[in-house]
Amino acid sequence: MQRIRNRIFLGAFVLSLLGTIVFGEDTASAPVSVYTTTIRIVDDAESSHFGSFEFALRPEVSEKTLALSQKDFQRVFPVWVGEDDENLKVLGTHSVDGLVVRFVPRYSIEPNLVHTARVAFRSMHGLRGLKGEALPDVEIRMSLQREPAEPTTVVSAVFPSGDVPENLLRFYIHFSAPMSRGGVYEHVYLIDSNGVRVEKAFLELEPELWDADTRWLTLLFDPGRIKRGLKPRSDLGSALKAGGRYTLVIDKALEDAQGTTLAAASEKAFSVQEVDRVSPDPDQWIIRSPRTGSQDTLFVSLDEPIDRALLKRMLSVVDSDGEHVGGEAFVADGEKYWSFIPDGMWKSGVFSVRADVRLEDRAGNRLDMLFDQEIGDQEQEGPSPDPFVSLSFVVK
Repeated sequence: MQRIRNRIFLGAFVLSLLGTIVFGEDTASAPVSVYTTTIRIVDDAESSHFGSFEFALRPEVSEKTLALSQKDFQRVFPVWVGEDDENLKVLGTHSVDGLVVRFVPRYSIEPNLVHTARVAFRSMHGLRGLKGEALPDVEIRMSLQREPAEPTTVVSAVFPSGDVPENLLRFYIHFSAPMSRGGVYEHVYLIDSNGVRVEKAFLELEPELWDADTRWLTLLFDPGRIKRGLKPRSDLGSALKAGGRYTLVIDKALEDAQGTTLAAASEKAFSVQEVDRVSPDPDQWIIRSPRTGSQDTLFVSLDEPIDRALLKRMLSVVDSDGEHVGGEAFVADGEKYWSFIPDGMWKSGVFSVRADVRLEDRAGNRLDMLFDQEIGDQEQEGPSPDPFVSLSFVVK
């Protein structure tokens, strides 16, 4: 595991606070001078406390002085993302280990993401009813950063393939390795044929739409600029214009999960066709049946390009008893071609290609309803009560 080192913003890695704070609780006794010695992120990847925040006090402090509740510790030693304390507070648990006050975040902190930690001496002083003058509060900004590495992650694919309709709903971007979350909309954008950035083209969601492995990003066009009768479309028009040429840009500054930029920028140039307001029609699909006793590939030619991600999980093969046939599916030919290789040999009999009615084309039109339906249009009456469309074929 590559060792992670932390970089402290605004000062040295270890902050020395050479001021005096009185922790004596007996007013008749002399005040006790105590100095903090460190405030840091634990950057040792082998440590069980890796990624936690700590500060330490001198031995003169009694454990009773640090016997605060979790609620009190949230005031004494808060941590948040960014530089402004109005930003997102980091959730976690405080504890005391000897004279070390430790905060362990609930979730692993992202490399290169700036965090701010505060030691609120005034709050500690008040909470414990201590006498004398407290040290001023101290804040420090820091982040975990990996050692510089040679960039190796690249964009491996962008879908849909080829040209797209004016009312395209999604792009899918595949990366060769896991990526960092955050900052996508700064580094992934659309430009027109003049090189001008298309503003507000995408719906900027937080959190971003990553798969579980953060290798597959779904980029959603703003539906308000697609659906007729909505204000964003009236004010801004469609993000894409039929007949135009555009380029989707994924710039090199986008970072992978190791905090390293991409090995190279990537661009997908494409032309825009007329709007697509027609649902896919399974009755127009052509099935080429396999032979019995073989492991032949089942081929299905679709009537129009279908959303690639949905094709992979909403099209399946079932036998005459409705049981799923195990195997692997593939999508090709500009998302107009679906094929299936079974795990075993084909047996003779009647099978079906089963399509979920939520299967969509590139414009979000489902098998049973349109994505962009004008208000008052009675042609579409809503989702079908039958969740599947089945197309039979015979293996012989």
